[in-house]
Amino acid sequence: MEKFQTTYNSNTTSANEALKSLGSLFTTKRTKPLEIRAGLKTDHDSFQTSISSQLSQLKDELVKEGTLKDSLAFKTEEAKVLSTKLEASEKQVHDLLSERAVMQSCILMLLACPRTSLSPGTQ
Repeated sequence: MEKFQTTYNSNTTSANEALKSLGSLFTTKRTKPLEIRAGLKTDHDSFQTSISSQLSQLKDELVKEGTLKDSLAFKTEEAKVLSTKLEASEKQVHDLLSERAVMQSCILMLLACPRTSLSPGTQ
């Protein structure tokens, strides 16, 4: 009987140790998902913050691009107006130079012609 008691005590001790080990294993397994969940939440929050920051940067860049595009369109239109004015001015200068050349040739022709004396009293 003593042998059974010793075996019983030994088995009880082994079973208790196994149960303690199993209990700590379940505790560890139960806290792991909580740790994983907390880690995922932190990662998700960081990701959301990063995405929000990048979206803000993109919006700012889009506003800058819009402003730049508007400025470029205004400058392009201004350049077209100035180009048209320049063309008109160049045409006017060309016309004036042509008129000057005609006047010079007329003056030279007048100077080259012999003077005839057509006084009012002589005919």
